[in-house]
Amino acid sequence: MRLAKAHIEGYRSIRDTMEFVVDPRVTVVLGANDHGKTNLIEAFLHLNDSQSFEADHLNWDRGDDSVTLPYVRFEFLLDEPDKTDLARLNAAHTALE
Repeated sequence: MRLAKAHIEGYRSIRDTMEFVVDPRVTVVLGANDHGKTNLIEAFLHLNDSQSFEADHLNWDRGDDSVTLPYVRFEFLLDEPDKTDLARLNAAHTALE
């Protein structure tokens, strides 16, 4: 399984919806100072269930949207072994029901 895309909105310096496509051939994030590279990478920390949002994660211009923001969504691609493993787990779970 690999991360394919991230959709981020209202997270720190990322005000509006941003779609970040992860190219498997790229291993760096490059940009000028103070343009959000660290905020982008820190948004990825929310892949972990244990990493909850805090008040300072909300973009300062989006305070009125604090109920629904910040918003971070990830999309993954499964390779064939992952699909096989998930199918096996699903079959085992269904058999237990």
